[in-house]
Amino acid sequence: MTPQDTAVGDSADSSRTGSRSGVKALSALSRRTILAGSVAGAGAIAFATPALAAGDLTAVPRLPGEVSRLSTATSKTGGKRYEIIDVVVAGDRARLFVPHATPPSQTRGASMLWYYHARNGTHTALSSAFAYSADLAVDRGIVSICPTYGGSIWSSPRAIEIQAAVAAWASSVWRIDASLLRSDSGGGPLLAWAYGKRMVPNIRGAYLCSSSYDMEERAASEPDKIGPEYADAAAIAATNPARLPASVWRGARLRITGSPDDVMVPLALHGAALHAAALPLAKEATLRTHPGEGTDGHKVPSFTNKEMIDTFQRWIAEGPVPQTEPVPETPPVSTLPGAGTYENGAAQIVTTGTWTTLKATADSGGSIAYSTSSGASATLAFTGTSIAWISRLTSSSGINDVELDGVKVASVDRYSASARSKQTVWSSGQLAAGPHTLTIRRGSSRNPASTGSNLLLDSFVVGDATPPPATTLPGAGTYENGAAPIVTTGTWSTLKASTDSGGSIAYSTTAGASATLAFTGTSVSWISRLTGSSGINDVELDGVKVASVDRYSAATRSKQTVWSSGQLAAGPHTVTIRRGSGRNPSSSGTNLILDAFVVGDAAPVPTVTVPTPIAEWSFAESAAPFASAVAGAPALRQGAGSSARAVATPFGTGVALNGTTDHLVVPKGEVGPLNLGASTGQVTIAVWVLNSDADGACIAGVWEESTVGPLRSYALFNNLPEYGGWERVCMHVSKLGGPTPGYPYSRDYSVEPRRITRGVWQLHVGTYDGAVAVSYLDGAATAYPVYTDKLGATYAKNPYVYPDGLNAAPGDFVVGAVGRDGTMINRFAGSLARLRVWDRALTAEQVKQLYSAEKGALG
Repeated sequence: MTPQDTAVGDSADSSRTGSRSGVKALSALSRRTILAGSVAGAGAIAFATPALAAGDLTAVPRLPGEVSRLSTATSKTGGKRYEIIDVVVAGDRARLFVPHATPPSQTRGASMLWYYHARNGTHTALSSAFAYSADLAVDRGIVSICPTYGGSIWSSPRAIEIQAAVAAWASSVWRIDASLLRSDSGGGPLLAWAYGKRMVPNIRGAYLCSSSYDMEERAASEPDKIGPEYADAAAIAATNPARLPASVWRGARLRITGSPDDVMVPLALHGAALHAAALPLAKEATLRTHPGEGTDGHKVPSFTNKEMIDTFQRWIAEGPVPQTEPVPETPPVSTLPGAGTYENGAAQIVTTGTWTTLKATADSGGSIAYSTSSGASATLAFTGTSIAWISRLTSSSGINDVELDGVKVASVDRYSASARSKQTVWSSGQLAAGPHTLTIRRGSSRNPASTGSNLLLDSFVVGDATPPPATTLPGAGTYENGAAPIVTTGTWSTLKASTDSGGSIAYSTTAGASATLAFTGTSVSWISRLTGSSGINDVELDGVKVASVDRYSAATRSKQTVWSSGQLAAGPHTVTIRRGSGRNPSSSGTNLILDAFVVGDAAPVPTVTVPTPIAEWSFAESAAPFASAVAGAPALRQGAGSSARAVATPFGTGVALNGTTDHLVVPKGEVGPLNLGASTGQVTIAVWVLNSDADGACIAGVWEESTVGPLRSYALFNNLPEYGGWERVCMHVSKLGGPTPGYPYSRDYSVEPRRITRGVWQLHVGTYDGAVAVSYLDGAATAYPVYTDKLGATYAKNPYVYPDGLNAAPGDFVVGAVGRDGTMINRFAGSLARLRVWDRALTAEQVKQLYSAEKGALG
């Protein structure tokens, strides 16, 4: 069966020709399918982007709800830098690719690509199944977002609720002028519901790949998987996109791909059914079929990635579709509760474990609820700008955890010798306006004086105050206790003394007392006294506990810096010091003391650290065996017939190889830590090379060619002419241990396009991170974006995409040659110095640092 296009709607489909060129351009990936898994599995290809530098908070500031940020990345084709950021919205984790060209803004419009992944996938699908197309989107300045709920729970009420929350969050960060929707497999129902209900702003169109559509058909086919996500059959029908009226597709743009061979998600009942429903009123609705793969025919072929991006670009250029009449159903708004007091037992509060209610007029709402169940919790998803936990302090209370937006932010000791009702035991401080989730959880620890470890909830109080503009935050300077920007909870007293900063300190003995300063700067320090009655106090930075500080001292010491943040990203931050319940055994109390906060605003000093290699041969011995300077790594032995010798080099001693008989070897049985296919699956080889060979050859690696076994894994070459590596640094990798399937030799290597220089010392480096191989010459990797081999396949050579991994059962580790069934070939002539191997892929900045630190030896 060949791909077939059905052009429909009021605009012709011209993708047949374009998609064929797209297939050729992506032929390096065509032997692997980029699948949205199946209804029961996520995409398989891992297309990781090499890390280049620490996350750049200057280019893309910290986002509301941000919980992690990977190293700054660079797109493969266009070389555009972007941030890989995880956020938590309404308890759901989402990943974003944010181009440096499209930072958050409410004045400048942005395009956003919404991904809906396959069943069992998560937000990390953006870095695996969707990575190739999201990387292409970066080149166009498009922000990509992939929430975990995307295809995991179909169009269930919970999925729809979170979709609304994430859409509201995204709209609060960017002015979204165009939304583009993409689904694979099980992500289809939520995409169709979100499009039909216009749940995301300014939709320009959707691209669906082998996607589900009719949820009642899916539930009938896989009741054990789908049933548990819905209350009953009526609930499935209520949010089944196949039941939406045809009028919702007025003006829509849809590109649908699928296979008639698909028996898991039958095309006729899903993609083709959506196509038929949308066709009468859609601006554009096209259906492209393709052959299936495997026993179930349920696959997403690689051509969809570039075709999708090209289609989206066209839709953006065409602009929004004028609406001759409004879409019948208005977009839903989040049903999350807003500002107010939510008493224990309220319908909005979800609990786990066994809870008991006690009534008392002294409590908020006239009662409290408590639990002694292990791991018991109470959760409130809400929309607002702050939240507080109201509770009792009792003699049987435990130390309980507080989680905000999926991240643990505090441990609260609620012990008190006498019961105290209606106490604010924890408060969030100012939050970004929008959806959030708070969970309180029973811990297993307690104050030594407590008789129990119960968890107690009186109520949650949600606020919705407008946050102060960022420009009002205090900047660099000293903020004495009592200063207006410092917000305190609990009862505080002031003591004056000329030895303190500003002439006084403030202290509190109230349980849970705190002092908070929101500021803008690059560092903050807490100035305090050390005393004989001081406690162990907690420090929270940007809502996360970062330290516990013991301020006890037998002799009073004033104006002490008891904690400092170190270098922070420039911008807004919040520091909170909180009275704990613990103390030094020698202390007579547990007080909390604030003298002052000192905010700094110094520019960060960039630092790049190169990790220690797992093996390094400095060739200090006069002849082999040459021991590794790193303990645990094997020695290099003299190869059969070899007389390699140590020589002086600018970097200390090195080794000279004659190119005819010399080579060094670690036998297969002794390779041990150098067999990285059996451990990390990553590798870096670095070596200073003085090449005198007329051809160049193998430098070093676990690379043995054999007709009796697959023995190749990784190696660094400086001459591989068969596939673009003539007189160039080449990082070779292999999972199969033999030739690339369909080729007479192995083509799987990256190539640094600059030629090596004979008679000159140069640093050769090759890295492989489990997804891509990169070759470096003298500290830099030059892009080699397009290479067409002898079979007509076109792909990039630097970096070279190879998500297969490394061979875990390779042959010998050899320096200066390649073994082939007992003979040695590809011999190297010249000298080598500082040969090193790492069990990880060094970043581009680390390779640059390596070269910068060592090139001075050349004079």
